[in-house]
Amino acid sequence: MKIIKQGKSKEELEAILKAEKRFECSTCGCVFTANNDEYRYEEDYIYSNYYCKCPNCGRNAYQLKER
Repeated sequence: MKIIKQGKSKEELEAILKAEKRFECSTCGCVFTANNDEYRYEEDYIYSNYYCKCPNCGRNAYQLKER
């Protein structure tokens, strides 16, 4: 196997995975943060999404992308 481009180090990956993420519920408009043990991750061929249960209404809220 030949590495074309080196990825992030193990320490950098652990910091990213442990990071707190910000979510916004599209149902009730609640904006909140959650730790890595509170949110889930789903991935398809193109996108990866973080989601968490909204503490206000209980529906799935997705990560608020920073602009």
